[in-house]
Amino acid sequence: MDPAALQQQLADLMAVVNEERALRRQAEAEHQEAEEAQAQAPQVGAPAVQPAARGPKVAVPDKFDGVRGTKAEVFAGQVNLYMAANPTAFPDDRARIIFALSYLTGQASARAQPWMLRTCVPVPDPPVVYHNFATAFGAMYYDTEMKTKAERAPRLLKQTRSEEATLVSHYTQGLKRDIRLALVLAQTTFATLHEVSNLALKIDNEIGGAEGPAEVPPTTAPADPNAMDLSAMRGSLSSVERTTLMRKGQCFRCEKKGHIARDCPDKPEKGKDKLAIRISELEGQLQRLTLDQGTSGGDGRADQSKNGDAWV
Repeated sequence: MDPAALQQQLADLMAVVNEERALRRQAEAEHQEAEEAQAQAPQVGAPAVQPAARGPKVAVPDKFDGVRGTKAEVFAGQVNLYMAANPTAFPDDRARIIFALSYLTGQASARAQPWMLRTCVPVPDPPVVYHNFATAFGAMYYDTEMKTKAERAPRLLKQTRSEEATLVSHYTQGLKRDIRLALVLAQTTFATLHEVSNLALKIDNEIGGAEGPAEVPPTTAPADPNAMDLSAMRGSLSSVERTTLMRKGQCFRCEKKGHIARDCPDKPEKGKDKLAIRISELEGQLQRLTLDQGTSGGDGRADQSKNGDAWV
């Protein structure tokens, strides 16, 4: 074949190839422009991306210097609260431990050196676990006896007084004043409610006349005021005693000369004389009741009175 013809064919072929290449580059450029235009154009109907909600703002923990007890528990609570409020800042246990260690000072920081050395390694082997760190921290600084003391406290509770003594106390507080005074004068310790109720009923019978009909006092002329004063101290005076004291010029109260019973220096203050008389009467009644109880040897009929049955 003629070399010139071959040369012409080769030139035509290269022209076709170059044209195809140009068309391909143009198509690729147009395709790329279309993709960029599509990416830049806003998507119609696509939901707007909501910004991430910010969590509550929590203060950083206080520094912890190794004081055991409540302060350690407060520090641990502050650390856990801060990490819970900022979860994205602590993706793993290593980050949590590093955060807690950064707030230790003094003795607490010195004691945590083993944990610091382990967390400084990029990939600790074995891996550090925050739960183990928190457990070790609690064992070191918490009041471990608090729970034991709280569990033991209810078992140590005990009544300081027996149930029977409490009943006796409540019963006596509800009695009349004269009966309570008589029980005090008896100087007796009551072991059961039955004992104190029996004696209280006997005293009530004696005071109220339940043992028998009340005696009608004889009608007599008013006694001398001096005689009344002396009778308050040692009983009624006979006419012979009054006459003798008057002849000697002696006081009916102290039996001394120079004054009468109304002006006696030994006369008690107003109101105390009646109390002394009442106490004397109650002491006499107690003596009679004691003698009666010793001779009868039983409860007698004091188990019941006009006031009804006793609470036993």
